[in-house]
Amino acid sequence: MTRNVQQQVVLENGGTIWLPPSPNFPNTNIPDLSKPDTAQRYDIGCAYVFNGKAYYYAYAGGAVKSRMGASIKNPQDILYRACPTTAAIYATSIYATTVSPDGPSANGTFTKDYLKGGHVQCSVGTNDDEDFSRGIVGNSAVTTAGTIRIDLDGPIPHEVTASTAYIEAMASQYANIEYNGHVMYPKVGLPTCYAAAGKWVWVQTWGACWIAPASTVGVNGAIGVVFRQDGSLDKTYQTVSDNISSQYAGYTIAGVLAGTQAAPFVYLQIAHP
Repeated sequence: MTRNVQQQVVLENGGTIWLPPSPNFPNTNIPDLSKPDTAQRYDIGCAYVFNGKAYYYAYAGGAVKSRMGASIKNPQDILYRACPTTAAIYATSIYATTVSPDGPSANGTFTKDYLKGGHVQCSVGTNDDEDFSRGIVGNSAVTTAGTIRIDLDGPIPHEVTASTAYIEAMASQYANIEYNGHVMYPKVGLPTCYAAAGKWVWVQTWGACWIAPASTVGVNGAIGVVFRQDGSLDKTYQTVSDNISSQYAGYTIAGVLAGTQAAPFVYLQIAHP
């Protein structure tokens, strides 16, 4: 599964593309951030860095808006599931048994490489000290709930025994995003444009931007910001509720001398390659 790619860093007006491990779309062309893609052109989680800002390529499972932070659409993709197949020490693939409500369709099924760019945790079972986690570079297709092979970004440090081990996994945070009004779903970035469900779009994760703010953001030194449930911003030190999460988003860059609210522009701090 592992695809060895030697990437040449190409600068275009200071912008660079950063491919993920084992790319299925080894595309190093500088993207157009002004419109979504109707067909996939980059790997999910491919990064673009330009003008002090970072962007990641994402799939919009639901519509997303360019003035609100976009959320992860689904809960964790594979919960605490039994490992059906033993994997030897230093193996680069492990296995799990999927059941409903696992997967993006909540029925235990997965398309090939849906988990690519995500993360897996293995509870070895015989000794908690040997539990480990790895990044995911691919997975087998599962058309009915059952055994899934998960390909890893590095060898495993211990044998995984079918009779004792348990597996948990999640896809990339960019694998399935949407505008979502619930605080339990983290915000992963600011879409660079409106995108309808079924499109691919770049989301900004780092650097200066503008996101719809509550009226108190940036006022009288309240420069730290957290995400609200709808992807807008509120000042930090709020009580966590159905409307306000504890997810730190960044800080307002500039205010006004009177202490009232400016735009306010925000320095977003979610992820950077």
